[in-house]
Amino acid sequence: MNTYYTSALFFLIVITLSYIAYKKSPSLLFQGWQKGLGIWIEIIPVTIPAFLAVGLIEVLVPKQIIAGWLGHEAGWKGIWLGCFLGVVSPGGRFATFAIVASLYRGGAGLGAMTSYITSWALWSVGNL
Repeated sequence: MNTYYTSALFFLIVITLSYIAYKKSPSLLFQGWQKGLGIWIEIIPVTIPAFLAVGLIEVLVPKQIIAGWLGHEAGWKGIWLGCFLGVVSPGGRFATFAIVASLYRGGAGLGAMTSYITSWALWSVGNL
């Protein structure tokens, strides 16, 4: 999906929800925006280093290595490595999904990335 389309859709949702909240009570609009900005402030310290790490992974790790270890030709080795990486993966969902997207763009297979996300969601050291 085009990022401009996604952004426009989210802005439309925000405008619609803001209108509904304001009609109910102007204080609800302020409370909702305050909560949303509070969550944004909480995740910024995690997302900035995570996205920097993702960028560094993309330029430092050759696609052949990612594909060899986590790609389709890796078979079960890639799936088990994806499970291990998910368990030891630091950070929350924003960091994890950014890492997975980077690895997938770098040649990782769908199976390995599915095992990464699943093991992160179920057994991640950071989530325990």
